[in-house]
Amino acid sequence: VSSDIDSKDREKMRKVGDISGHGTHVAGTIGAVGDNKIGVVGVNWSVGLMSVSNFSKLYFPEIADYTACELDSDTMRGIDFIVAAKKAGADIRAVNMSFSGSYYGWTDPIDQTKDAIALKHKELSDNGIIACIAAGNDGENFDNPNYYKGKLNYPSCYRFDNSITIGSTSDFVSGENRSEFSNYSSSAKWVDIFAPGEIILSTIMKKPIISSKDHYSEDGYKYLNGTSMAAPHVTGAVALLCSIYPDLSAGDIKSMLLYGANPDVTREGYSAHGRLDLKGAINAFKPTDVRFEILDILSSDKVHPIQAEILS
Repeated sequence: VSSDIDSKDREKMRKVGDISGHGTHVAGTIGAVGDNKIGVVGVNWSVGLMSVSNFSKLYFPEIADYTACELDSDTMRGIDFIVAAKKAGADIRAVNMSFSGSYYGWTDPIDQTKDAIALKHKELSDNGIIACIAAGNDGENFDNPNYYKGKLNYPSCYRFDNSITIGSTSDFVSGENRSEFSNYSSSAKWVDIFAPGEIILSTIMKKPIISSKDHYSEDGYKYLNGTSMAAPHVTGAVALLCSIYPDLSAGDIKSMLLYGANPDVTREGYSAHGRLDLKGAINAFKPTDVRFEILDILSSDKVHPIQAEILS
């Protein structure tokens, strides 16, 4: 219920969920249950998903309506919770970050060794959590942007040990190439890998929460485009690799993912490694037979409570 968002009642507020529908679509790409004759399938069929709110409901006078917008304060608080949950014992191996910061995300280059928001993102890396970050949908070359001269986009351009920046590919026209809207890096410095992000069918809310502009569909499924749709393919792949090789470090998993990528697609002039290739990642440094166990899962509606204390 929309009114619950501003109710100040913790029990009501915590049940609001995904106020824009964006996160529901991302979650389906990561871990929608497969082989159950229902809807779509995620990259990792059996995975624990923890929803962390990263969007605020804001009123924009110019459109005379409410919309969902991510604020730096939302992101920082969300990271605090994730790190606290990990320290409390939750097996958190990856975080999907399908958003830009500060509404637009473009700003003068920052010193990530001193900037407060950058250091907050670094906490994920320092705690062995791989941050899968969408490159953004401006169609810009980070090395020489046309519209945002002299600026960089964050969090896309953070460079931490356990962060991965992801662009979008499409095979809508012919072959598989960079989506026209996807940001990229001609020097390969700022974008690590690409993944499918155009005309992606996934789960969605059945009813809107804050306005009719939300992502929703009466049947619970919808096609969406964006690097936001590409990032969860990588997040799901990270989760799957971690399930196969639970004892490997975040750095090892990231290396497998990147060096197992297909260099023939969106590498030259676009990224450091090319397009996501899960089979290549699985066998990147472990060329032994990998056996998969098909679990008897009929639904993914189980909720496990996590109690974590965020220290002030």
